Amino acid sequence: MELTIEDLNEDGRGRGHAGRKAVLVSQALPGERVVVHPDFGTRGTVQGRVARLIESSPMRVQHPCAHEFHCTGCALLAAQRGFELEWKQQKLQALLQHIAADSAACLRPMLAPTTPFHYRHYAKQVFAFVGGRIVLGSYVAGSHQVTDNRGCPVHAQRLQLTLDGIADCTARLRLRVHAGEGREGLRYAIVRQSRAEGVSLVVLVTDAQDPAEAITLAQTVQASDSTIAGIHVLQQSATGNALLGGTPVFSLGADELREELLGESHAIGPKDFFQVNPVAAEAMFACALEAAGHGAMALDLYAGVGAMSLPLARRFQRVHAVESNPDAAARLQTRCSEPGLGGLQVHAVRVEDALPRLLATADGAVAVCDPPRKGLQQEVTAALAASGLARIVLLACDPTALLRDLPPLLAGGFRLDFVQGVDQFPRTGHVEAVVGLERV
Repeated sequence: MELTIEDLNEDGRGRGHAGRKAVLVSQALPGERVVVHPDFGTRGTVQGRVARLIESSPMRVQHPCAHEFHCTGCALLAAQRGFELEWKQQKLQALLQHIAADSAACLRPMLAPTTPFHYRHYAKQVFAFVGGRIVLGSYVAGSHQVTDNRGCPVHAQRLQLTLDGIADCTARLRLRVHAGEGREGLRYAIVRQSRAEGVSLVVLVTDAQDPAEAITLAQTVQASDSTIAGIHVLQQSATGNALLGGTPVFSLGADELREELLGESHAIGPKDFFQVNPVAAEAMFACALEAAGHGAMALDLYAGVGAMSLPLARRFQRVHAVESNPDAAARLQTRCSEPGLGGLQVHAVRVEDALPRLLATADGAVAVCDPPRKGLQQEVTAALAASGLARIVLLACDPTALLRDLPPLLAGGFRLDFVQGVDQFPRTGHVEAVVGLERV
């Protein structure tokens, strides 16, 4: 299938047309003429990869990735950096224009704190056979086909060496890997590296009824890689597909590592959520912290392990941190007795359940909200809109959620102060945003 790429879709893939069907092509840029290898199709859309580049765009640049047109993880892999950032800025601007006619005037220039490669300190990889050999890789968009990610340049270099070592050990020991229904074995490898300490936590997931091979791999890898602080094995059922789902069956070494953000140290366990790109996250949180300011009381909603709660507690007399995940809330609770954090109170409940009581005494306070990708719940936006809060600082990891979250807040008496885009994931179509709202 030969076609011309007309523009980029919302996740950064090149878009052209074959008859009435839209064709989405990762790593293809507007104006390019390409031959497409189709991977997946629906009634109106084809998803594929570049089989041959006939005519390239002047925005295409050289890069260090050996997996171009095979891996689809970085849709903007070969895009000139200025083009990538401008496209992301325009993406935010278009979203804001749907919310309010004058909202785009509040948009600040895109913040790009990191280089486009070696920024990821967390990796989730799939065991598979590719070309007759065992690899660790990722799924091709729209399919269950795995592509090799060996030497991936967006991962931190030491983290990628650990992943390559796991793949090498698996092949050398001739261990079984999961290969579809009825072929159980090693399934996933998850690695988190601490930027502060330079060490990693590794989780191996197997769906084999006997986890002995996964345990052997864990022992071998840990002995051969001095940067692995701890390694853990989870056993899940053959039908399970939750990445970190399953029963812990083996642990060796540390069960947590430490990371630093905004001068605060955080303990992170194998299943804890923490930022993938700590450098960009620190820049984003610094922007949010500046917008929050200082004062008597702040609410930190969706607090996690306290990336914002701790610095907020040093700026406000009282901080109420709300986190529904019991492990993360318990980890944050242990920090409350530390010097300078006496005003921090942790609520291990859902945000929508905590708000009625907290907002009753929050007139003039600030709320910092860092919700999951889907954004705020309707119940939450309604409560915030009707509150006496003076300011809201909203962090959006998917700005399209702002189309749903901002209108009720604006209708409830808040005005848009600023929107700051943050390029957390260079080479991809993702962009995050910090939004400041003030009570009129």
